[in-house]
Amino acid sequence: MVRIGLIGHGSLAQKHAQRCAELPRANVVAVAGSDSPDGDTLADAATYDEPEEMFDDTTLDAVDVCSSTGRRRAVTAAADRDLHVLCPGALADSPADGAAIVDAVTTAGVVFVGGHATPFAPEYDAATRRVENGNIGAVGNARTSRHVGEEQAVGLFDLVGRDVEFLRRVCGDVDRVFARTTESDRDARALITVRFEDDVVGHVDVRQTVTEERRPVRRFELAGTNGLIEFDSEEATPVTISRTDRDDRSVPLRRDEHYCQIEHFLDCLAGGEQESGHAADALATLRACVAARASAERGNPVDPMEVGA
Repeated sequence: MVRIGLIGHGSLAQKHAQRCAELPRANVVAVAGSDSPDGDTLADAATYDEPEEMFDDTTLDAVDVCSSTGRRRAVTAAADRDLHVLCPGALADSPADGAAIVDAVTTAGVVFVGGHATPFAPEYDAATRRVENGNIGAVGNARTSRHVGEEQAVGLFDLVGRDVEFLRRVCGDVDRVFARTTESDRDARALITVRFEDDVVGHVDVRQTVTEERRPVRRFELAGTNGLIEFDSEEATPVTISRTDRDDRSVPLRRDEHYCQIEHFLDCLAGGEQESGHAADALATLRACVAARASAERGNPVDPMEVGA
């Protein structure tokens, strides 16, 4: 049983508390934050105001950093105490803080799993595996889109990061991005063109309607030299793989991305696998999102490595 300290009290912390309760290997024994997640899930967990207080007062194996702020401080403090780290969502507030996190977990040699959970969703993970296995040949073009309502009101570029995190897994490192945004009283939208280092082109379309509740819609399309992978969350059979030499196949969906990301973290701990490479990947995604925001402001393409703190 892995003893976990949870940091945060928002919707992400709520989801992680629930998913940990569903996993027999995970036990959230303490929570740090101004207000602990609601419900009976963590009724037996000790509560603390500050992460460092929790680290020093409780016997922990790992920390789950679900707060949206103060991530550099929390991760660095955990790594200094040889605690393994799960850090879902955007890695940090800035590339400078993200780089400090990468340095801290790499130096400490702790297991680190972080970044947006989207690639761990069964449909996205299945597509990634198909690409890695060569089922559709070399990917030449990729498209993603998502449309959310007010109940998922997060930053527009946080939503962009979720799809960029996925596209980096199937298309490689980002060379430059070009972004356009529109915003009204009703909704906001970002259209991102991503050029990857192997000349693969990706298109990310994110829309957030803030005046109504709506079921989130997610889609992607990966076009390769030998086939096509498509996903549409509104379709009855969401994931299909089209090949020129065989019939379409569907991939069954069972668990959500949060469950699968936590499960992967637990697998890394059980196998003694140092997944600090996740930190570098999460930093690259953060840089791409900061570059996209800069591109929208400047009106020209931006290299992610050019963005500062």
